[in-house]
Amino acid sequence: MVQRLTQDSTTDLVASEFPKQLDIAQVSIYRLSFLSAGLFLFLPLVNLLHPSP
Repeated sequence: MVQRLTQDSTTDLVASEFPKQLDIAQVSIYRLSFLSAGLFLFLPLVNLLHPSP
């Protein structure tokens, strides 16, 4: 019975840590996508200010 309680508590610990790591990864992907979209929208402005010859 004691082994069963420790096994349940370790699985609870792993299960509670996993969504936090998943959220960090999801936020990182969202930040990268916003950054790439911002750069993509900023490039035409750079081209207007400094056109190529």
